[in-house]
Amino acid sequence: MHFKDTYFDTILEILLWIHGVYKKSPKRFHGLKALAEVMDEQVQKPARAQGTRWIQHKVNAAIVFL
Repeated sequence: MHFKDTYFDTILEILLWIHGVYKKSPKRFHGLKALAEVMDEQVQKPARAQGTRWIQHKVNAAIVFL
């Protein structure tokens, strides 16, 4: 099954980008946590969307994103 040129491919790109933004910069994640605190929300560090258990990684990344 191929997901190229589908909405799933676009969603995966977004999840990978979000993970990369916060993985590479603890300062950005600290800012996200501060914003969540002001909004009285909880935040988790964005999860990796790729790996050996590819379906589970994508599901976990989507759950954290939502």
